[in-house]
Amino acid sequence: MLLLTKLPLLSLASFVVGVLLLFRKKLGDGRYFLLIWLVLWGLSFMFVGGKFARYITSLLPAVFMTAAIGIQFVARALEKFCAQLMHRDSIKLYARAAVPSIVIMGSLWAAVHAAPHYRLYANTIAGGRIMFPQDEFYDAYMQQTMAEIAKRAAPGARVASEIQNVAEYYANRSNRPDLVCLELSDPADLKQLQPGDLVIDARGRTYFSNQAMLSRLRQAARPAFTVRTGAITAADIYLLDANSLAALRDRK
Repeated sequence: MLLLTKLPLLSLASFVVGVLLLFRKKLGDGRYFLLIWLVLWGLSFMFVGGKFARYITSLLPAVFMTAAIGIQFVARALEKFCAQLMHRDSIKLYARAAVPSIVIMGSLWAAVHAAPHYRLYANTIAGGRIMFPQDEFYDAYMQQTMAEIAKRAAPGARVASEIQNVAEYYANRSNRPDLVCLELSDPADLKQLQPGDLVIDARGRTYFSNQAMLSRLRQAARPAFTVRTGAITAADIYLLDANSLAALRDRK
């Protein structure tokens, strides 16, 4: 799914063509190297419970080499077609260079379009959806979030999130060492929350341990403010009152 939605479309098409070519004997025995790489990688991570986008880094060299095979195949086909169409052998060089140049330009355009938030890039197949929020956002929003909380929070307020140490670090950076940073999924920390405290509901930080409580909180209250990464909402921050605190703790 990550390759399907994260590769630029021309690179993805090249990879698909290359995979099909790996099953042709004409390609030579070197194709087995890429086939084994792709298959063993898939088997290694298929049964792993926690899957992170960074794991695919070890697969990308095989993906790029396979895509290069597909590009070379299409370039040669275009070279022959143009030479026959124009009856000029001199056109072969330009026709062959056109295909990799177009693919490279497509990748450059994707990078320029995604800048400066390259993690958030997705091709049109994703349909504008955020498919891997844990890795796409990671904690890029946290500095801005804690800076806003530092402006609004009462002295000694508690801030609950799933990244307690990061929240504490940026609280200190914002000259608010008085803020008490808690772990949202820790039942003991949850009991310490009071009206006037804050909860950070961050995309990519929803787990089995907090899914139910965050769902109740979203229904019981509206965010005090929202932090965006680029044009996409990265985190909602709630200022707790009696009702939202009761919903968070599931107290009727």
